[in-house]
This record gives sequence, C-alpha cells and structure tokens, in this order.
Amino acid sequence: MTLDAGGAVTQSGIITAPGLELLGAGSFAFGTLNNAITTLAGNVTGNVSFLDNTGYAIGTVNTVGLTSAGNITLSSSAAVTQSQLLAAAGLELLGTVGNFTLNNTGNNITKLAASTTTGSLNYTDSNGFAVGQVNTTKGITTTAGAVNLTALGAGNLSVQQAILAGATSTLTAGGEFSSVTSPTGLGTVEVTTGTLTITSATINIASNIKANGGITLQPSTVGQTIGLNSVTGGFDLSTSEFLNLISSGTVVIGRSVDGAGAYTVGGAGAFDLSATSYDLTLEGLTSAIAFSNGMTLGNGRTLILAAGGAITSGATGTDITIGDGFNSGILSISSASTVGISGNALSTAIDLLGASTVGTTFLSNSRALQTTGAIGVTGNLTLTTGGTLSQSVAGAVTVSGTTAFTVPTGADVLMANAANNFGALTLTSSGGSTFRDLELRNANALASVPTVNATRNVLFNFDNAGVALPALTLTGTLDVIAGGGPITQTGILNIAGNSSFASTGFGITLGNSSNIFGSNVSLTTTALQNATLVDSTALVLGTSSVSALLNLTSGGSITQATGTTLTTGAGITTSFTTAASDLILTGANAISGQVAFGGTLANIRDVSIQNNSPGAEVPVLEGLTNLRDLTLNYSGVGAFEVPTLQGFASLRNISFSTAGPMTQKSGGISNLGTAAFTVTGAGNDITLDDAANNFGLAVSLISSNGDQTLRESSSLVVGTMNAGTGDLTINVTAGATTQTGMITSGGLNFTSAGSVNLNQANKIEGSLAAIVTGAGNGFTLTNDGIIDETSTLTLAGITTGANAPISIFTGGNLTISDNVTNSDGAISLKASGDLTLAEPLGTQHPQVPSSLLEMFLI
Repeated sequence: MTLDAGGAVTQSGIITAPGLELLGAGSFAFGTLNNAITTLAGNVTGNVSFLDNTGYAIGTVNTVGLTSAGNITLSSSAAVTQSQLLAAAGLELLGTVGNFTLNNTGNNITKLAASTTTGSLNYTDSNGFAVGQVNTTKGITTTAGAVNLTALGAGNLSVQQAILAGATSTLTAGGEFSSVTSPTGLGTVEVTTGTLTITSATINIASNIKANGGITLQPSTVGQTIGLNSVTGGFDLSTSEFLNLISSGTVVIGRSVDGAGAYTVGGAGAFDLSATSYDLTLEGLTSAIAFSNGMTLGNGRTLILAAGGAITSGATGTDITIGDGFNSGILSISSASTVGISGNALSTAIDLLGASTVGTTFLSNSRALQTTGAIGVTGNLTLTTGGTLSQSVAGAVTVSGTTAFTVPTGADVLMANAANNFGALTLTSSGGSTFRDLELRNANALASVPTVNATRNVLFNFDNAGVALPALTLTGTLDVIAGGGPITQTGILNIAGNSSFASTGFGITLGNSSNIFGSNVSLTTTALQNATLVDSTALVLGTSSVSALLNLTSGGSITQATGTTLTTGAGITTSFTTAASDLILTGANAISGQVAFGGTLANIRDVSIQNNSPGAEVPVLEGLTNLRDLTLNYSGVGAFEVPTLQGFASLRNISFSTAGPMTQKSGGISNLGTAAFTVTGAGNDITLDDAANNFGLAVSLISSNGDQTLRESSSLVVGTMNAGTGDLTINVTAGATTQTGMITSGGLNFTSAGSVNLNQANKIEGSLAAIVTGAGNGFTLTNDGIIDETSTLTLAGITTGANAPISIFTGGNLTISDNVTNSDGAISLKASGDLTLAEPLGTQHPQVPSSLLEMFLI
C-alpha cells in the first residue's frame, strides 16, 4: 500500500497490508489504531507516527527506508526492527514488551527519545545524535530493558535528557560522549540493574551517571591518552566528573584488551574522591600510569591499577591514599611492568595490598600494611612501611629477585601465613634500630635466614630448605619449621619464651653449650631423624615427637611442661652439667627405647619417667651415685623387671608401675624412703622376692586381683597393699613388721623372723597363715572388715615363738581351720560375728562354738 499526500493524513480505521509506503509533503498520524503491516518505508516532509502492536520492520516498500524532515514516532508492543535506514530530525520510540532493534549503520537522526517497559532499546547512528525531547517524550526510559546507543565514526553522543535503563547498557561514541545540563532538564544516565559502558573519543560528564552494577568508561581508540584530574582536552575526567559518577560497584576506566594510551594522574593537582561510593579500576594492556599529584579514595574502597606499563610517582607527596587508616581499603596492581624507581618509590597511604602481578617494584607506604592476596614480582621488591607489615592467608608473595622489607622501630614483620617465595631477603628497621616480631615463611629451595633485627617473637617456616639460626636474643618466643633441610645454629640462642623446632625428613642440631631457653622447648622430627638440644640452664620440654634418638644436655633439671607429651623412636640420652639436677618426665609419654644417662652421672638426683610405649626399656642406673627419688611408670610394656638398686647411698623414695607382671632383677633393692609397686593389668602378679631387699619406709603393692610376693631382709613397714582377690605373701627375714596402710587380699601368708603388728583396717577375705619365729615375737592382725563387715577370716595356722602373743581381731566371722600355736604366750581372738574353732588352740583342745560379739581365749 502506498499513501502519497501533500497535507495531513489521519486514520479512522485499521491499515492492513504487507507493506506501507508513505510519500509526500504532508504528515501521517497513524499512531492511535492497531495497524497490521509487515514493512514500513517512505520519504516525507512532515511528521510520521505509526502504531502496530504485532511488530514490524523498517525496510523497502518501493522506497528504501523511512525518511522524514520532521519527527518519526514508532509505537509497538512487539518487536520493531529494520533492514533499511531511518532518517529524521527526531525519533520517538514507544513500546511495552517488545524490543526496538534499530542498528542500521545508515541511520541519521538529530534527537532520540524513547519510553518502553520490559523491552530493550538498541540504536546506532551514522554520525552522532543527542538524547533529548521528541514530541512529549523526554530522554529514554526502559523500565526493565537495556539501552544500547552507538554513534559511529566521529559522531558525538550527547545526553541532554535523562536515560533510565533497567538492565546492563552501553553508550558508545566515536567522538565525544557528553552528559550535560540542557535548557529543559538534567541529562542524567541511570542503569537500575547491571552495568553501564560508555565508549568515546572524549568525555564530558556534567550530570549524574548512575549504575550500581558498575560503570565502564573507555576511549574509542587504542592509543588515546587518559587524564584523571588532568586537563588534556582528550579523554579526561575532572574531579567534578568523578563525583558525577554514582555506583556501589566499580568504575572502570580504560581499555583492558588493547589499551596503550598513557594515564596522567593529578596533572591539575591532587584530587579527593572520598565522597564517592565506588571502587576504581584503571586498565590498559600496555598503558603507563604517571602520578603528577596524589589521588584519594574513601574508606572501604578498592583501587586496581591494571595497566601493563610502568607506574611512576610524582614525587610531590603521597600518590595514592585510601581511607583513614583503619583497614579502610585495598590497592591491587595487576600487571605493571615496573612500580616506582629507586630513589622515587610509589608513595601510598593504604592499609591493604591486594593481589598484584608486577615487575620490579619500589613501594613506600606511610601506614601499617597487610597483603591480602597473591603477589607476584618479576624482579626485585623494595617495600617500606610506616607500621607492621603482615599478610592474610589469602595468598603468597613471590619475588624472583631480591626482597627488602623496612619497618619502623617497634613494628613487626609478619609474613608467615602463606607459602611465600623469596630469594635474597633483607630486613631492616628504619632509623637503624630494631623491630619487634618477625614471622617469615619462605618456600624457596635456597631460602636462608636474613639478618634478624627482631627482639621479641621470631618464627621461621622454610618449606623446602633447612634453617641455620644465627645468634638470637629474644624476650618472647622462637618457632622454627624446616621442610627441606636440617635445623642448625651458627650462634647462641637466648630465648626467654617458648621455643619449638620441627624438621620434616631432616634432623635438629642445637648444640651450642651457651644456649639459654627460658621456657618450654618442643622438638619434632620425621623419617628416623635425631634431635640434639643443649641448654645451659634448666630445660623444660614442651610437646615433642622425635622419630629417632633425642639427645638432651642441660645445665639444670630436665622437666616437662604440664599437659605435654614426649614421643621418641629410639630413646633419649641425657647429660647434666650441674649437680643436683633432676629428670622429671611425667607426661603421657611414648618413649620407644631407653632413657640413658651420660656426662657426669653424679650430677643426677631425682629421676621420674612416665612412659606408655610398648617398646620402653628400663634405664641403666649404675653410676648415678647421688640418685635420690626414682619413679618409673611404664604403663605400655608387658612384663616389667625392677632394676637392681644397691649401693645408692642417697636413694630415698622409689615407685614402679606397669601393666604386665612385675618381677625384679637379682641383687635386690635398698632404699631409705618409701617404695611403691603397681600393676594395672588384671590378674598380673607382683613378685619381689630377692633376699637382698631392704626397704627403708612403707612398702605399697597394688595389683588387680593378681598375687603379690614381697621379701624384706630387715624391718618392714607395710603400706597400702591391695591384691584384690589375689593372695599376699610376705617374708621378713629379720626385724619387726609394722603397718601404716591397709591390706586388701584374698589370703595372707606371712613369714617373719620378728614380731608382726598389722593394726590397720585390713580386709582379708580368705585364709591367713603365719609363721613368726624368735622368742617374744608375736603376731597381731586387725581385720575390721570395714569394706565387707560380713566377711569371714579363716586361720589356716599361726605359729609363733616362745612367750609370743597371738592377737586376731576381725569385724566379721572368724574360723580357725588349722593349729594356732605359741610356746608360752597369750592368744587373743576377737570376732564380731561367729567364732568357730575347728582345730586345737595352744595347749587346749575344746570345741568352742560361740556367737559372741567379743570373746577372749587365754
């Protein structure tokens, strides 16, 4: 259908045709009824308005494209496309669901305005245009769609009325992009969801540009220079233009893929972007960034310098400031060829240095600094901070060349949270003084310990190298981990706090005789490697695990910290350089092998060893002439043989404990104090029957229903003796027997050459047999039955010498099943229950059935 008119054309009915051609000097108002065509074309002088909710295309209907000297209004709730050009003074687009896709490179309009709901708007113009007012529509609004506008060639894109986009959008101009205040309103741009990309040769932002998903501003040519507050007449952003950018995301400037244009920062002076709420990224494949004056970002902001050229300092103050100094922002330098130069480092006031990949770098930061991501330096790294230098666990620092860290006096270097890789490393304190703490992890196979200016806490973790410790004097702790070589020392170690040394696959040798360890020392080796430690003072061991032999030399006692354990694969050798030194290892230890004594054996006094290892061996004690107290708790072994203890003039208290049966070596035991023997395994016996035994004070025997046998060559003091249901056999070959502890047993067999007085609250559940020799040596037993008051004591025979009394007191029943005989002494029997005499009593032979609370037979 072709309509040709010299005046105004309206409609009262629907136009239906495959194609509609409009010609003439008149205007065509077809925007009120729902027409139905496929293609629209024409060449008119007046305005054109057209509505078709089924969708249509600008194409060829005899005439190619649609041209008007006035305005063109295209309306549809469906898609509107084109295969041929549009040309008009103004183009108005009105729609709902459908998209407007008008990207013919021949389009040529002066102004564009549009209003759609869920549809997107895509428009390309051959030589530039403005977003303004066309008819009654001002600017561009797409409630949920994108706005993608392109001005080709050297065309400018001027935003004179607001753009409101509902999705990620792009604005591209081959000439200048401008967002200006027009006479009729503010030329703002807003993307409510997603990002906004603006591409142009030059840029002029006089009103707000908003996209919370992020804004990208990029030059239209590869080599275009970029100015940040540097008036160059090119792609330059002044401070006010930065402030017109509104986003809670990131503003990206430059061309990441191919950008080569140099940045000039602060050419017109320092500038402050603290009032903005976006992060900032400067991009360029080979772009250099030159700071003439400083730039400032606000708290919590991130600045990424992703330019591949050199980054240089203006040497006029601080180049980059982020926030107010309280973990307030991040700087990342992702691809710079170099950063700063020697004598003119890039000057920053930042708190966090993020992931960076750079060449040789000179960076001077006025604050404490923490690295928060992986940092790779191809070349050398020289870093100076105004406070502590530290790193998070997020990434390692890798430097192919040399590394130099400088921190102020009293600050720390804490670089141990990731597997850093440093070559030659220098640590200094500004002003030539000392810093405080040093924590250093280095995965380089050639890692070496730098000169240490730290005075408090030091940690070295070398993943693939050994650690050779220089002379260190620390008021705090020392921790050393070596994964590729041994731990050794080249100077004296004087450590006031705890120390720990761990080597994987290699040994530990800390043998300087002047070492001083003021607190706990922990040692760890693997792969059957030994550890050697010398302390010129008393030594306190922390939790340690040595896969082979542990060699210890101490200038005082060797002890364990509370709650710690000691594990070795091939025992321990000890040496003490000071008299009256003790070895006290009382943790839940697992020492496979023997604890051996070397050096001056006379220096050793008390020995106490807790050892749960099944491979534990009893130490050799010969030569310990000043041995005083001895405790061996070997709970992990099977059979345990108590060592011979003779000739130790000062031997006082002794204690032995094991899980399996306990016997003793020949030669006996002689001590001045108490003796305790414990077997924890059920049914296992204690057999201490050497004729040379001579115990000084109370002897205690503890077993779990196992039998107990004890021989004493002198007087015996019975301590706690608990055999459960097992029998207790005691043989005292000379001297009297007294009691300080309770006897608990199934039966008691007592042979003594002296008097026996067992006067505690004993509990003997079975039979009692006793032979006491020597004139006047009596036998007294109290069996009060405190544990079991209904128990029965059976006398299986008691014999004493002339004029020796026999006294039996029981809290339960008393049955005499064998002779109770003395030559001329008194016999006293007391039973709280039944007293039954089944055998002769002394020289009398009556049968005395009795149910008395108390009975004395004399």
